[in-house]
Amino acid sequence: FEILEETSGRKVFNGKVSLEKSSSLNDEDFYNKNYNGTNVYSCDFSAFEKPGKYRLYIEGVGCSYPFSIKRTSLRGPFYKMLRAFYLQRSGIDKKPPYTKQRYSRAFHPDDGTIVYSSNTPLEGTCNGFRGCDDNFIDLLAGKTERARVNSWGGYFDAGDWDRRIQHLAVSNALLDLYSFFPGFFSTFSLNIPESGDGLPDIVDEALWGLDFFSRMQDSDGGVRGGIESEEHPKYGETSWQHSHEIYAYAPGVWSSYLYAAAASRASWVLSSVDSSLASRYRQQAVKAYAWAEHRYAKKDKEYSFEVIDARNLASAALYRCTGEKKYDTIFLKTTVFTKHDMPLRKDEKYEQGDAAWIYAGIQDRDVNQEVWINCRKAIIQQANVLLVAQQDAGYKWMKDPARPPFAGAFTIPLAKEIVWAYFLTKEKKYIRGAELATLTGSGANPLNMSYITGTGYKSPENLLHMDSRITGQKVPDGITVLGPLDNSFLGGKDNPYHKIVAQYCYPEISKWPVIESYWDVFWYPMMCEYTIDTMSSNIYIWGLITARDNFSETVGRTSQVKSKE
Repeated sequence: FEILEETSGRKVFNGKVSLEKSSSLNDEDFYNKNYNGTNVYSCDFSAFEKPGKYRLYIEGVGCSYPFSIKRTSLRGPFYKMLRAFYLQRSGIDKKPPYTKQRYSRAFHPDDGTIVYSSNTPLEGTCNGFRGCDDNFIDLLAGKTERARVNSWGGYFDAGDWDRRIQHLAVSNALLDLYSFFPGFFSTFSLNIPESGDGLPDIVDEALWGLDFFSRMQDSDGGVRGGIESEEHPKYGETSWQHSHEIYAYAPGVWSSYLYAAAASRASWVLSSVDSSLASRYRQQAVKAYAWAEHRYAKKDKEYSFEVIDARNLASAALYRCTGEKKYDTIFLKTTVFTKHDMPLRKDEKYEQGDAAWIYAGIQDRDVNQEVWINCRKAIIQQANVLLVAQQDAGYKWMKDPARPPFAGAFTIPLAKEIVWAYFLTKEKKYIRGAELATLTGSGANPLNMSYITGTGYKSPENLLHMDSRITGQKVPDGITVLGPLDNSFLGGKDNPYHKIVAQYCYPEISKWPVIESYWDVFWYPMMCEYTIDTMSSNIYIWGLITARDNFSETVGRTSQVKSKE
């Protein structure tokens, strides 16, 4: 292969095409699958670093799209991905000068929206972790006529208008990114209404999501798990035209612990930026935690592992934030890392990765040395599992080998551990892994498509974004769709979406390579939808590699962990 200058066509580099993955090898994950349907080859020109605009050329095959080599190449896509959170906001007008699109304010009490209280907490529904097929039946079973004022804000989730406690993943990710690279993000403008208010824009965006749940905190400290409509949106109605009744979940132990953890994280980050705000969130976190602890102590049956994990996470975050030993005591009582060689998660048993990361990053408090070391080792072990699995993937997407091949498996790396492992070890292999993990989603795939809207030479135009669909506007930039999937995991020919699409495809779509099985169809949500959670996962990896040129700066406290081994 050759690298050619875009303007002159002059050859500036050449190298050898290498076989990356044979089509005969069915070992890309635990499912004994090969998702490519053909041999996959790679062209490594990482040794060529001269800034400019180029094409990759292979005789008899053709040329790539033009691409740039420059230090700031990734900032454009990353900027759009961060801005996409603003465009998912509820309770605010979105219009120029902040965006070319126009979306009216939705779900705001000043416009007549009434949110009623439900007696059902989020964890008691299948939007929490109770198994069922109906998202609304449990919420509606507990509905009341008690109106709850000031329940506005947060982020819409994909094609729906719900806002649930799981969305705090956005605030957590953005606050972490700022703590990693405060110098970089202090000057990274997002052109949002809060720009210029004295806080970095990435922190302002993090607080937008957090403040919704701050408003959902009752006077006694309990935090409601969010709000939900009585049914999915009516097709034809924009978010600001909604006609369903709206309900707030009852305060819950799980949601209160999760809010305590996120508010503690905000307080810790803000302590060096705005001490008044830091104090406010710390007080809310302490109050939410105390409320949850009171009810946890009165439990009449064993709580599920999700609640125990949330308690563990909140305890770690509050100990880091306040230094009060009682939180450390509860963390040590509930952590799995008192034992050696425990993984970060076990299906249906526990998920304590975030808590391990917080505890592993504590520097200015006394910690249990053995647990501290075990947390570090578990993070590095999982990061290495991801790197090994990545080498088995032809296109170098990154997923846990047990992760099913749908719901963003090829376009959205769920790989926070890669970022954590870098900051714990400073080993460049984790940077390399993070870079490779973004390739399939940003255009290095057989369709030559960036799955991030508004980036690359072509990207999805018909994602399931109701407000743009109904108003006839261009979809927001910066959203990564769920992308290609292995339809055999979703019922194959019995999948109703499969039946619809199959009418228009040849050959029969079960014969298509999985990595090429993407159709830009609004009504195919498992391909063309997205979630706030997946957006936050993507931003974590992209944030690392976009800010990587700033590693020489004085970085945040989290990244200055020194080994105590």
